[in-house]
Amino acid sequence: ALFEELKALLAHVVPTGDMASVLKRALQVAVEQEKKRKFASGVKCRSQRSEATTRAIPDAIKQQVFARDGAACTFVGAEGKRCGSTWRLELDHVLPAALGGETTVENLRVLCRAHNQFESERVLGASHGAAT
Repeated sequence: ALFEELKALLAHVVPTGDMASVLKRALQVAVEQEKKRKFASGVKCRSQRSEATTRAIPDAIKQQVFARDGAACTFVGAEGKRCGSTWRLELDHVLPAALGGETTVENLRVLCRAHNQFESERVLGASHGAAT
């Protein structure tokens, strides 16, 4: 039933109703929607800077940081190899907000969830437990 509804909604884009084409289009739309949500992709930017104490990161800053870091984890291990994961990406304050770090392009980096947690524990201690 759900596929038939989608097929009908996409009839103007995929007139053949071919399952592979309908699913491909649905996945394209889902990927674009998630990029907008995760990376603020396609969002009009208003602000270049945020209040130093806020936890919310403005879309303009998100876009710049994800673009600069190639939308991949920037953590570099002891052996000098960059993680590069694109799974569960988060924005991390290099100098944590809890220690006075500002929400600026220069003080943010992209880390995967695991490395964000690792850095949080390394800098703030295991008892802190929250990502920065």
